[in-house]
Amino acid sequence: MSRSIRITSAALAFAMALILCAAMAPSIAFATPSQEKQAEADAAKAKVEKLQEKLDEAEAEYGEAQMAQQAAQEKVDKAQAEVDKAQAKIDKAQKRIDAAKERIAQIEGEIAQLQEKIGERARSMYRSGSATILDVILNSTSFAEFATNWDALTQLNQSDALMVSKCKDLKVEQQQKQQELEEQKKVLQDEKAVLVEQKEILQEQEQEAAAKAAAAKAIADQAQSTLSDMEATYKRLSKEAAKLLKEEQEAERRAAEEAARQAAAAAGGSASSSNDGGYEVATGNTVVDRAYSQIGKWYSWGAVGPTTFDCSGLVGYCLTGRYSRIGTTWTFMGWERTSNPQPGDICTNTHHCGIYIGGGKYINAPHTGAQVRVDNVPSSMIYVKAPSSL
Repeated sequence: MSRSIRITSAALAFAMALILCAAMAPSIAFATPSQEKQAEADAAKAKVEKLQEKLDEAEAEYGEAQMAQQAAQEKVDKAQAEVDKAQAKIDKAQKRIDAAKERIAQIEGEIAQLQEKIGERARSMYRSGSATILDVILNSTSFAEFATNWDALTQLNQSDALMVSKCKDLKVEQQQKQQELEEQKKVLQDEKAVLVEQKEILQEQEQEAAAKAAAAKAIADQAQSTLSDMEATYKRLSKEAAKLLKEEQEAERRAAEEAARQAAAAAGGSASSSNDGGYEVATGNTVVDRAYSQIGKWYSWGAVGPTTFDCSGLVGYCLTGRYSRIGTTWTFMGWERTSNPQPGDICTNTHHCGIYIGGGKYINAPHTGAQVRVDNVPSSMIYVKAPSSL
């Protein structure tokens, strides 16, 4: 009789605890503040990833524009080198022209001297009359004097003839040199003009390439600035989400603690804080009491206690009281199913599990960053009973 009353009291205690848990736990139908903030952070992260792609594209375009600008500058430099070579040839030609002008001036001086001599000779002959052969013969007093006068007259005529011939030769040389050098200079100037035109075209191309590079750099800088701002936003939102999640988890832990205390009080037992951070609850159900005693401990993959647990590690401890693994979710999926679950049964699917405490609630070790807590049983889970051999 007393056993029946105890069981009934325990059932009532569970019902009260579940009502309290349902009242204090956040509803799964609505997103929590931390989930909303995390969603904002995730959206910011997605923008960061897209901006990073744009930045990569902008930097690639900037790199290509820089290469094009460098290639154009190299062409301009090469064209400038050709222009410099042409100018050097023109300078050399100009030196030859200057030298020719000096030679021409010298020739003109020589011509002037010859013309002066010829003029003096003509003026002398005009004043004294021309010396004829008869003059030479008649005026000679001796044969020796005749021979001397004849030789002088002959030499004078030859000298005159040479002077006239030399003047003609110098004039021809002057004209030839002047014409040759001017033609050569014109050819060089024409070549230089072509090279200068090519250089100007290349300079325009280089300026266009430089403008494209500057525009690409501006885009890249803007993308980098926007990316930095968005990364800062993402970090801020992530930090805020983590803070909210921690606050919510703490609230859940306190709610579960209060529910455990009230459940224990209703069952005539007691709830007290354990030395390892969990809570010992006296509900009359050993498996459930063990589950309550681990509330608030952190999740750690592969852990079986005593300070951290993963989901199957927690179930193993609650069923056996030992900090050792008895199986995984796939193991529990093979156990006997029940359509009328009772506190202490196991809730499981292929990837998660926990201890059923009644009223559609279970205690579980959820995931990394979370603590052991009371949650609603997901619709994807089945209920199984532990083998009696445990």
